[in-house]
Parts: sequence; structure tokens; C-alpha cells
Amino acid sequence: MILWRVSNGVMSVFFFLAGFVQRNDPDSLLWMTIYLIPAAICLAYALNLSDIFLVKELTGVHIAASLVIVVYTFIQLTEALSDGSGLLLHELEESRELAGSCFVVSWLLLNVKYLYSDAQNKRKLSRLMAVVSFMPILLWSSAHFSTDYQAKIPEHCKTAFKAPAPTIITMSE
Repeated sequence: MILWRVSNGVMSVFFFLAGFVQRNDPDSLLWMTIYLIPAAICLAYALNLSDIFLVKELTGVHIAASLVIVVYTFIQLTEALSDGSGLLLHELEESRELAGSCFVVSWLLLNVKYLYSDAQNKRKLSRLMAVVSFMPILLWSSAHFSTDYQAKIPEHCKTAFKAPAPTIITMSE
């Protein structure tokens, strides 16, 4: 149970950061919602609030909504791949969006499976979830520090963690 809660704590931080970096994306409201709701759900699980009715219901509703986003993003990705631009799969915004939405669905489904499993399966799932919870952070870190990858992503992705420059207001006479 502790390992499951810690894994959800790690994923809560990851989903919060994933939502935060969407703030300068062209469709930021959609993607912030997709990531911040799981951040709140994982935080509730980490704090052992899974018995609250709303948490389980919100998990189910968000899985359903995210599956719709997965299908929509998959359609966008196939259109982007067929335009003949010659970009690799990981260079397309749609593929990163598809991977993110698939990860949201997968993580929430693992939590649902955990909640309705017996003690033996909960132990197995918590070990799996502990390993899985650190993978997006490792992948994100490697992409963030790779100069080759950074050269190929859109500008709004490069500045996601940078604070906007302060504006200095002066009064002129």
C-alpha cells in the first residue's frame, strides 16, 4: 500500500509538471485539463483518499474522456504522417500528445485495477507502478537535456520551463 501511494505521489508531481508546461501551448486549456485532473486524482490516492466516492468516479470519467482524446489525437497523427513532411514520429507534436494521453489512460487504469484487486495482486501492481512511475521523469529529463532533441521541437516546447521576462514599467513625465 505504501509503494502504491508513493508511486501516485510521484505521478501527481509528474502530471502537475506536465500540465504546467502546457501553459504556452496553442491548445493549452485542453492539455492542462488532461494532465491536471490526473495530478489531483493521484494526489488523492497518495493521501489515501481513494475511498471517497468522487475520486473513483472522477477517475472513470477522466479515463473515458481521455480515450476520446486518444482517438482524436490518433486521427490527427495519421493525417500529419500522411502529409509527406518527412518528420520522424517523435518529432511530431501529435505523437507527443498521443503518448501523453495514452500514458494518462494507462496510469489511471492501473489505479482502477489496483483498487479492485486482492492483496496478492495489489503487491504485484504496486511494484509495477513503482517502476512505471519513474519512467516518464527519466524520459522527460533525457529529452530536456538532449541538444539533438531540443533542436527539433517547436519553440513553445523549448520555453515551457522558463519564466516570462519581467516587465519594467517606468513613469515618464
